[in-house]
Formats: sequence, structure tokens, C-alpha cells
Amino acid sequence: MLSEQSIITQLQHAFPQDIGDDAAVFKAFGAQSYVITKDLLIENIHFRTQYVNPTALAHKAIHVNLSDIAAMGAKPLFVLLGLSFPKNKEEYIKSFLEYFAQVCQKESITLLGGDTTASPEMIYLSITAVGIAETVRVKYRHTARAGDCIAATGTLGEAYLGLLACEQGCKELTDYKKIFLEPTARIAEGLWLAQHDTVHALMDVSDGLYADLKKLCAASKVAAEIRLEQLSYSENF
Repeated sequence: MLSEQSIITQLQHAFPQDIGDDAAVFKAFGAQSYVITKDLLIENIHFRTQYVNPTALAHKAIHVNLSDIAAMGAKPLFVLLGLSFPKNKEEYIKSFLEYFAQVCQKESITLLGGDTTASPEMIYLSITAVGIAETVRVKYRHTARAGDCIAATGTLGEAYLGLLACEQGCKELTDYKKIFLEPTARIAEGLWLAQHDTVHALMDVSDGLYADLKKLCAASKVAAEIRLEQLSYSENF
């Protein structure tokens, strides 16, 4: 089966300057650029309605896209929604759409439109998000330098612990389950980091520190060293 990275690598041969970051960048007007990303969420692959309610799904669907915008040092502006669902999930989708609109308004994002169609069995979501940034402040994966310090916002692994708790029906670890079910994009952090010339590269780490650091190193043609003895750990791990 083709992996996500093998698909990206194949397409990069045709579009080497345009594919490979958390989001695509193209000139907007003046000294600014648009930043655009797309993400898919498929029932029973990315979420289960048994433990992901419509409110949590709407929150996550938006924020996983906003995280890619934030990882480029950009401010989110617009989203487009692609939605496919079976007839027996109509009430679930009605609640989802209500909260989806609320999250957009809360994050000052405009829903521009999208598309919808029927699905035989599962829910499919496709979100496109558009942001804007000063062109000189956009951050990429391929611009890391030897000697840079590696830093991450938040605590790594908490969402994964929440996933395991949900999958195993654990009644405890409610804080970690909430982090998994309702992740919050680091928009303010991304905008702040973008203003600093000493920050050479950014990326979203939703696939995990090791996997995503490998991608950043490959893009920047550098190596990285993680000193495990200097990391702090939660007692829950």
C-alpha cells in the first residue's frame, strides 16, 4: 500500500518547488502571501463516532487544518468544507454543522463554501484552510540550519495517550482524552515565532516528534540529535 510520504515524494518530482511543507504558499498582494492547506478525516480511520461526538469532531476538523497554517507562521482566514455522510448519520451531522459554524466564528474564520454528497456507510470530511502572512515571515521545513535548537510547544505524547484511553474504553485520563478529542492549533505561538529571524524553520508535529523531525531534517539536509536523558516525562507515561 502506498504511504503518505511515498505519494508526496512522487508528486514532488512534478512540482518540486510547491509540495513538501505543511501548507502551500503563493503570492497574495503587496508584501503578503496566502498559505493554503487541505486535510481529510475519515470515519473509523481518523475518528470513531462511538466516542467522538459531533462537537469534538467539528473542533478537531478545523483545528488540525489551522495547525498546518500556524506551522507556516500564518494567520488563518478562510475554510472550505467537503462533507459526505450516510443517511443514518443525519442528526449527528446536523449537530456537527452547528458547532462547526460556532468554531469558525470563535476563531474569526469565514466559511466560503464547499461541497456535500451522500455516502453509503461512513462520514468523510475534507477541509481546505487558507491563511495569510508577510512573505518574508513565512516559515518552511527546508530552512533549518546546523546548530539550531529543536523546540516544541506543549507536551508531546499527551494526545496519543488520549487516543489509547478512548480506544480501550478507559474511564480515567479524561484530561488526555480531551487533548486528543479537541486539539487546539498553536496559532498565537506560530505568529509569534514567525516574527523572530532566529527561528529558521517550523512544522506541525502531529505525526510525532521522531517522524516529523526526520521530515524536517530531510527537507533541510541536516541531521538532528535528541538527548533523551535531558527530556522530562509525565508520570502517566
